[in-house]
Amino acid sequence: MGKYWLYLETYAFIFKGIQSYLIYNSFSGHLFEAQRNRAIDKIIQGILKPHNMYCLEIHENDLGQPETELFVKNLRETYTGDVIPQAISNTKPAILYPKLNLQHDVNRLKVDLYRSIGEDIMTYLREITLYVNSGCLLQCRFCKVAYKQSVACTRAVLNYELSIENIQNLMQNIEGSSVFKINISGGDIFQYAQLKELVVILGKFQCNITFNCHFENILTSKDKLSHIASKNSSLKVIVFSDFVEIKLLDAIQLIRSNAIPFELNFFLSSGEDYCMVDNFIVKNEIDNYLLTPVYTKYNVKFFENNIFLNKDDILAEPLSSKQIFSHMVLNTNDFGRLIIMSNGDVYANVNMLKLGNIKVDSINQMIYSEMYDGNSWLRIRNQQPCNTCLYKYLCPSPSNYELTIGKPNLCHMED
Repeated sequence: MGKYWLYLETYAFIFKGIQSYLIYNSFSGHLFEAQRNRAIDKIIQGILKPHNMYCLEIHENDLGQPETELFVKNLRETYTGDVIPQAISNTKPAILYPKLNLQHDVNRLKVDLYRSIGEDIMTYLREITLYVNSGCLLQCRFCKVAYKQSVACTRAVLNYELSIENIQNLMQNIEGSSVFKINISGGDIFQYAQLKELVVILGKFQCNITFNCHFENILTSKDKLSHIASKNSSLKVIVFSDFVEIKLLDAIQLIRSNAIPFELNFFLSSGEDYCMVDNFIVKNEIDNYLLTPVYTKYNVKFFENNIFLNKDDILAEPLSSKQIFSHMVLNTNDFGRLIIMSNGDVYANVNMLKLGNIKVDSINQMIYSEMYDGNSWLRIRNQQPCNTCLYKYLCPSPSNYELTIGKPNLCHMED
């Protein structure tokens, strides 16, 4: 009786479901599903044993079974594995199978508590959003919801301001961190009393600085627009879908006259919004823009039709091994990000409980708290119905939309 080696390639992933397995090629994006039965369960369980290293001895009689024959055929067609006779190679192939080894794994942090609470904890921090104030004279339609779904401006009844001393202390504390981006937002940032000083402080920090401002506040602060211009800064112009075209064009002209790099961020809540914005973009030849959906509690159909994913969307681009492993242990949308509101409250996600307050709490301790037992940075697809889905680690990490809509899976995979 002939003997063979059945092996998987080092870039092949196996995902186990209730009724089937998903074999995924992280190099090409090719994949196939194998229905669970006694023969396939035996192969998968054997090949996943660490000492087998993605390679299993299999007999000729086993290869003759229809289920196994189909499995091997699919392995070859997707370039995820193959079968070779031991007569050709009696030495078992050693395959470096994909293994989770992320430095950001929370279990490693918990084991190495005392080392991590020191300097190394700051390496997790990648992006900061500062709401420097909360005062604004505008009455925008998405003011109270947009900032909970994306970086945007928002106003409050009381105009809180982060003091320049608080910001200076923060910048000193994050020296040596991995922060590569700082977002500046607020109510109307041009009302921030110490705007010039803020820009000077930020200019000393070697990272990308993005100022976020509603376009109408640009029109009322022409003399202050030049204050935010610096070599490493840009402007993200917030545009809600009830904008007046001539006013927006005036704001664009002002930004260009000050030679500030900018991008228009259009917030949309309906198909009608999209058509209006698209018409503006085409007519005025705008090429630097974003389209950001915003959930309003009354437009779930808009999200179902335009934002929810199907299998083709999930598989549109191949995911690398690193991306897949990231989805297994951390939230790629939230991880490494902190939001600091104008009253000093600090969040890993503004839809969750606050971590503390920048005026009284250590930034190191707040990061550690989020890594150890927080709900944002490590929010993955381990809730129903995602936890039983074959595609859960190929799907993007949960976003703010899941939290605001109140639905853990924004997809059509159950349909």
